[in-house]
Amino acid sequence: PVYYGAQPLKGTATDAALRFFSFNPSRLSGIREKQWREKKVAAKYAERKEDIYAKIKHAMLSGDGITSKEWAEIDKMIQRYNEMAAGSGRPDIKPITSKTVSQVLRQSGRPGKKERLRGLEMAQ
Repeated sequence: PVYYGAQPLKGTATDAALRFFSFNPSRLSGIREKQWREKKVAAKYAERKEDIYAKIKHAMLSGDGITSKEWAEIDKMIQRYNEMAAGSGRPDIKPITSKTVSQVLRQSGRPGKKERLRGLEMAQ
């Protein structure tokens, strides 16, 4: 089922009749279009966040270490992202915090779940 808020999105008898004749009810299509736009915006924020995390991983995991110039650039990107996330007014778009950065760095030092499972299979 498709939800709109906390309620399932259900058509009325008129909507069912319109669908029977291959029409798309405007109320339902408007709601679905709004949900699609929200998903696209959330995906753009997620992509930008992943780019920032990738820069952090690359800077921290490279053998040279991170320079103050690199960190200043990354910090500026984080601040810009957090301002945009706060300005969006959406609770599903979370800001980048020091806790999330440390989680990303901690996870980057581990292989993925599939590889860990493969290691268990090989050990048996």
